[in-house]
Amino acid sequence: MRQIVFKGTARPASLSKLLLSVLFTALLTLAFALMAGCAATSVGHADEPVVDDALVVQGSSTAQGSLASTDTIWSSADVQASDTTAENEVDSDGSTSWQSVDDPEVVFPNVATPTQEEIIARMAQDDVMLGIEDTYEIESVYNTQMGKLSDETKRLGLGMLNTIRFIVGLDDVVLDDDYSEMAQAAAFVDSSISTLTHHPELDGSKPEGMPNDVWELGCYGTSHSNMACGFTNLSTTLVEGWMSDSDFGNVGKVGHRRWCLNPNMGATGFGATEWYYAMYGIDESGNGTQSNVVWPAQNMPCEFFDSGDAWSISVGEYIEASSEVRVTLTRKNDGKVWVFDELEASSVDGHSKCFYINNDYCGQPGCIIFRPDDISYKPGDEFHVEAANVNGTTIVYDVKFFKGLPLSPWVEI
Repeated sequence: MRQIVFKGTARPASLSKLLLSVLFTALLTLAFALMAGCAATSVGHADEPVVDDALVVQGSSTAQGSLASTDTIWSSADVQASDTTAENEVDSDGSTSWQSVDDPEVVFPNVATPTQEEIIARMAQDDVMLGIEDTYEIESVYNTQMGKLSDETKRLGLGMLNTIRFIVGLDDVVLDDDYSEMAQAAAFVDSSISTLTHHPELDGSKPEGMPNDVWELGCYGTSHSNMACGFTNLSTTLVEGWMSDSDFGNVGKVGHRRWCLNPNMGATGFGATEWYYAMYGIDESGNGTQSNVVWPAQNMPCEFFDSGDAWSISVGEYIEASSEVRVTLTRKNDGKVWVFDELEASSVDGHSKCFYINNDYCGQPGCIIFRPDDISYKPGDEFHVEAANVNGTTIVYDVKFFKGLPLSPWVEI
């Protein structure tokens, strides 16, 4: 509903005109209230976040491996949506005028935008590869010894994560030894009970022979980490697992992705056994204040994004239920358009068109998720995105796909 603010001095009116004006205003207010109610009903509202001290609650399978479905750790009460207000400005000539406080404001991703050349250089600098085998400083022993990843494998995992964050326009993070110990314990505990979970204390019992302190550290680590199993190595888990995040159990939230792209993350840690992987995710030690964080990024290497991956915009604030968000995706090469304006909460497979608004806190609150159907991505593809009616704003940006560096070590550059 458009709110009109009058400024200046109103002219006196007769009593009859005044009464008619009051009646007319009341009828208009009632009509607008009914319209707003209908609009809110048609859009629906994302489910209220579940208040939980855990990151995820259940597992779901993908073609490559399995991810645990993310869940919120903060309630919506912790996040306050910004209000739209009108300034009491006075026209220079002193005349009566009006303005709409709900006129859409065009905004853009509030992130750095590295060039394609800078991204390719960063990929080379960080040795980003998918097929390099994980190595261990200490091998894990079933139920008794949790093991430890080699410094080299953790370095490569950090390089992959920081390259992804660089592509998006976010700050780097550093490795934290305590976080890595928690993540290693998390992977070890899940592996020992043969269950992908963030609640091993609920989904299994401590195996015989496992030290109590290791069990407790693993239970804490699982509730503060991205978890996965069945991928070939840590770097592959990051790209094809947590950053894809587009299987049935996760596409409605893309929570793993949002934790990886949390602007305020300053440190992380990694752990792995033969099949289970963990990345410590709940860290707020960084100084990032970026908003409207998008994936795919504005300059996007094709190697990091698959045809079945969902697009996402992490707004950084709670998205009002009455916003009636509408996303228009245009492929500039041929003019093909996809429009997303009806929230879909039904079952979807890995390549179906879908559209979600999620307000759970996964590094940031407020996320718009959409996936076009019948699509593939190749170097040279360019897209224009407009997300309208997002808390009174329209988010606008372009995405250009290009060929980065091969992510497989057996492919010559």
